[in-house]
Amino acid sequence: MVFMVHIFCSFGVRRITSRKTVRVDRLVYLPVFGALIVVWITIAAFTLTERNIVIERVQTQLGLTASTLADFNELARQTASTVNSNGSDSRSAAIWRALLQYPTASIWVDEAGVVSAGQAPTGNLASYLVIEDARAGFTVHAALPRSDALAEWRRSASLRAGALFAVTLGFLVLSRFLARAMQQRSNADREVEAAQERVSQLASYKTQLEQTVTERTAELNSANSHLEAELVERKVVEDALREHDALLNVVTNSAAQLLGTQHEDAIQSVLELVGQTIAVSRVQFCEILTDDAGHLRSTILQEWCAPGIASMIDDGALQRLDLSACLPRAAAAAMPSGAASFFIDDVTGHYFDVFEKAKMRSFLQIPVMIDERMWGSLNFIDSADALRKWSWAESDTLKTLAGLVGVAVARARYVKELADANMIVQNSPTILYRLKGEPPFPLIYVSHNINKFGHDPQSLLGSRWIEAIVDSADEAKVTAAMARVLDKNSQASSIEFRLRTGDGSHRWVENRYTPVRDKDGRLLEVEGIIIDITERKVAEDKIATLARTDGLTGLANRTTFVERLRQAFSGTGRGANPFAILYIDLDHFKDVNDTLGHPVGDQLLLEVANRLRHIARENDLVARLGGDEFAILQMDVNEPANAGALAAKIQESLAQPYLLAASQVTIVTASIGICPFSSSSVGPDAMLAQADLPGSVLCSGQFKPGRRPITT
Repeated sequence: MVFMVHIFCSFGVRRITSRKTVRVDRLVYLPVFGALIVVWITIAAFTLTERNIVIERVQTQLGLTASTLADFNELARQTASTVNSNGSDSRSAAIWRALLQYPTASIWVDEAGVVSAGQAPTGNLASYLVIEDARAGFTVHAALPRSDALAEWRRSASLRAGALFAVTLGFLVLSRFLARAMQQRSNADREVEAAQERVSQLASYKTQLEQTVTERTAELNSANSHLEAELVERKVVEDALREHDALLNVVTNSAAQLLGTQHEDAIQSVLELVGQTIAVSRVQFCEILTDDAGHLRSTILQEWCAPGIASMIDDGALQRLDLSACLPRAAAAAMPSGAASFFIDDVTGHYFDVFEKAKMRSFLQIPVMIDERMWGSLNFIDSADALRKWSWAESDTLKTLAGLVGVAVARARYVKELADANMIVQNSPTILYRLKGEPPFPLIYVSHNINKFGHDPQSLLGSRWIEAIVDSADEAKVTAAMARVLDKNSQASSIEFRLRTGDGSHRWVENRYTPVRDKDGRLLEVEGIIIDITERKVAEDKIATLARTDGLTGLANRTTFVERLRQAFSGTGRGANPFAILYIDLDHFKDVNDTLGHPVGDQLLLEVANRLRHIARENDLVARLGGDEFAILQMDVNEPANAGALAAKIQESLAQPYLLAASQVTIVTASIGICPFSSSSVGPDAMLAQADLPGSVLCSGQFKPGRRPITT
């Protein structure tokens, strides 16, 4: 039984663990169990039937014996003589039992309820097989214990059950071995199938992996090429920015020199400083005149040459150089429209040999303007054999320098004219004055040239001159400065303020004043001069503007954009409205430069800047971050969708054709990245970087994969 329980348990476990195992066990055990159940039922039925037969046979034999004994007893009663009843009864019972073949049987004769012969069994007769044969005057009883009657049947049944159990056990053992063998065969088949499936999967995975590796390799190669190109482009831009910064420093220093000393000496110093900064072989300051034939003729006034380069300022062939004849393209481009760059191959006629001998190969010519007309030019010349490509940083910044040179030349010419007329003081912008040494410091003298600013000198005498000529915004500052001269320890000083002119405008002036005291230190008078420094202020403002704006487009530069971005970011922390950053990158701008030339590329950038100005609102900031990259700081963006709407307008505007170089029509698309402010924004720099991240872009009004995402 334990073994059968084990088999059933193992069968149950297999049934739970594996469906295929259950199927194999069913194929083996179910037929065996069915056959064994049928055999057991058949044997049990046969055994029960045999028991009934045995009982019937015993009962029949007991009946026959009882009948025979009844006959004998009846005959004995008729013929027998009187004998000892006890001995006779004992012998009769023994004879009867012998006839019955059952030693344990009990036989007795009952006459009128009294046992007359034999002995009735004691105890309950329910456990006996009892047969009665009634005759006249007596009844013969035969009783046999059921256990004795069925003893032989029990032995037979026990043997039969043992044999059946042995056979069942054998069948179960054989079934178990058969099931195990079939299970092993099934497991082997499954392992083979699994192995074949794994081989198939591995082959499929290998194919997919090879395909994926090939695709990823191609993508990586493409990305690497793109990244290398971007790195090269970024390196060029960074170099241009560094050069731009260096040139800005040069312009700042040059402005101080040009406006503070004799312009001839200052210009020579500036030429040397600029030439060393941009690493050219020579820099020339030329005057350009128009002859009777209408040709432009250039005369070298000053020249700086790098070490080892011979000066050409005394070369007669280069004095009164006919630009219209030897450099027709350069002469046409050197008009007020902007700078011109050319190579020695553009030189015509015999001038080619002159330029080649002087190793003058690559040229950048920037006009010097005075009174809105071309007066001369600054020529930057490189001696390298290959064509030098002048960067936007060089051309833009050097244009500003040429403007400063023009201002210095114009100022020098003006001073010279005044000196020739012997009216330096009266006709110069320098005003002499004297104040009474007590508040409110009334004017007791002022030079006549104050009328250049629209004021009558006579009407100013004795008046409160600060209220009369000082701009209201600077009155408090000038009044405080004048009050300080009452201090005995005060020395000569100066102050800058805006002088109000007669027509209501103002000019920037520098007021240099000196207190005049007696021997006791008491203030007697204040003497001073007022110098018109408007041109210097304009130049300083221009330099400051140049430092904060893009030289080509006039838009804000990266520095200004980042500063305003940080201010906007800080303002959101104080409750200001949100904002958004739009990062705009012109697509394939390099192709325009390569095919149409940098001047056309500059015109395209100017047109793009103008279109962006018209699209943006007044409180938005449009900036050029460098190269072909622009950005817009969109203020008061209450809904992120507003930034997307602005981007769509930009795409539509920039996609309109451009008329460049009078005949070239170009269609430009742009990639726009948007980063709106949100409560999760880390900082302004992170937002600007986010706007420039790779992702999806809006191109020609549709989204597609590209460099930067439009995020709303």
